[in-house]
Amino acid sequence: MAEGGAVEVEGHTQGVGILLVLQTLEDIQEAAFRSCSKLVIDKLPASLTHLGSNALYSVKSMKEWSISATCTYDAYAFSGIASIHKLVLSKDMPLSQNLFSNLPNLEIVVFKDELPKTISGKIIRNKL
Repeated sequence: MAEGGAVEVEGHTQGVGILLVLQTLEDIQEAAFRSCSKLVIDKLPASLTHLGSNALYSVKSMKEWSISATCTYDAYAFSGIASIHKLVLSKDMPLSQNLFSNLPNLEIVVFKDELPKTISGKIIRNKL
């Protein structure tokens, strides 16, 4: 861990089949793992309170997708992730503009409770 709890993966874009387990991380900042095309993230930790813009852009996959309603997500936080086939969203989840974009294998989006009262423009920028 770097100062302030930031994660540093030296040579991250050159990694081959790296599995990253983030157990107690609270903040993944902007572009933290951008273009880590060989990176597989085990899951987002329950302790996560913030996921920055493009934080996971183009990571190879995430083994378990659990998106918390108590975390804040910046625009493009989940962009370019090929392993996302289905999104299950909660009405309480904070949905920022362009949160999900360029998801080449996205097939279905489901709101598990009920639709939120307000949905801002362009939450999902993708061809379904």
